[in-house]
Amino acid sequence: MADFRTDLVNELRNQKYYLEQDLVRLVNNPITSYKARLDEIKECLFEIGKCNTAIALSDVYLPEQKQEGRPQYVPEQETEEGDIVTADEPTLVPQPLKGQSHSE
Repeated sequence: MADFRTDLVNELRNQKYYLEQDLVRLVNNPITSYKARLDEIKECLFEIGKCNTAIALSDVYLPEQKQEGRPQYVPEQETEEGDIVTADEPTLVPQPLKGQSHSE
């Protein structure tokens, strides 16, 4: 069964992406009149706001459902020693010490 919430959020994100592309085009288009550009930009911003609100509300009204019966793919990782580590095994990642910009 398809995940309705995921499909909805993907559709909204696609719509938002194309609206943002249109907004960039409108801002950089010197051919149209100033008043027309303002009106079109305002409308485009309202539509982007609607998409953002709809995406946020999808978390509230359509919470993510966990699919317990379906196994998820977990890629295997190979260590420097050649051992294969799966996601079930905890791996220790060295953390930088206080004052270090990166771990050495």
